Amino acid sequence: MKYGMTLLPMASFLCMEGEDEAAKAKAAADEAARIAAEEATKRGEKKFTDSDMARMRKLHEAEIRKSADLNRKISEDVRLTQEERDAATKRADELESQFKTEKQLADERAQKLITDHKKQTETLQRERDTAKKAHSDLMIDVELGKEAALAEELIPGQLSKFLRPDTELADELGEDVKPTGRQVVRVNFEDVDKDGKPVKLKLPVKDALKRMKELPKRFGNFFKGSGVGGVGAGNGSGGSVGEIPTNTDAYIASRAKLKEAGKI
Repeated sequence: MKYGMTLLPMASFLCMEGEDEAAKAKAAADEAARIAAEEATKRGEKKFTDSDMARMRKLHEAEIRKSADLNRKISEDVRLTQEERDAATKRADELESQFKTEKQLADERAQKLITDHKKQTETLQRERDTAKKAHSDLMIDVELGKEAALAEELIPGQLSKFLRPDTELADELGEDVKPTGRQVVRVNFEDVDKDGKPVKLKLPVKDALKRMKELPKRFGNFFKGSGVGGVGAGNGSGGSVGEIPTNTDAYIASRAKLKEAGKI
């Protein structure tokens, strides 16, 4: 290095004197560099090569990976707050991304978009289901409360509480027993046919309450003026049930006949 510093100003000066002098200066500079290299070797200094650069890069990468692993472990430590774990996760992701190819990074970004979209869809689905349930509950509660009051229930709220578990929104069926496209409140009512066999009907709240009144031994304690009360009341099966439909379709057909006859 010593020789190089003394020869460089001379080389610059000689370049102005002609090509021969420039060639001589270059030769002198090369010789000075050779001598400087030999002296550095004698002093034990090592020349920095491409392999040295690769080795140092490898050591640096190992340190970064080690730090990323440490942050990943920290992010799983349940003793930390969620904010601290999230910060460790973010740091680990940033460190690991330094060793990923452009394709890997692009794939991860695409996967994140898919995951975020799925989360948003699930959130909207939950919100829609919640709103739908709230609307359904409101329709059922209003219908039960209104019809129970008209039926002169003995204790306010008693009938609604009793029928609520068996009441739902269902597709309205027309006289042709086909869905009309409307949602209506229906009670899943357990009854018996004329032969005393159990049947299950889907009845409007009004009709379910009317049928309950026709069975005073079972439901008399729900209504005013039923004449049934006291300990053990409501345990009987009721009187003659008449022509009770055996299923919902039969019930609808029966209602249609009554309408034609002007009875309802």
